Amino acid sequence: MLTLPPQIRFGSNQVKCYGAQGTDSELLKCDTNIRNRTVTVTNAVTYQKGNPGTIKILFDSFKNPDKNIITSRWGLSTLTSDGFMLDNLFANVTIDFFCAYPCATCDKANKT
Repeated sequence: MLTLPPQIRFGSNQVKCYGAQGTDSELLKCDTNIRNRTVTVTNAVTYQKGNPGTIKILFDSFKNPDKNIITSRWGLSTLTSDGFMLDNLFANVTIDFFCAYPCATCDKANKT
């Protein structure tokens, strides 16, 4: 389950999720809860013969903040198919939207 900070908006009522690496399929089932600001992926890894290693999931339909900011914390929780918590990460998970060269709005003379 992915918990979004308040600075990130939902672009639609239903976020689309795609398995990029280590998942059982490419098209994943995602349940969006806009009120709780969560997206739950329910079928990323339903059966694996061994450790899938790195798991990468792409999320579609989030909107970035209007200003260059550092977001509040994101949350990431992994659970078993029957709801037991495996891992919970809520500390030091932010995104920094300040400009880093090269980008369209950066000053080429001041490459930060």
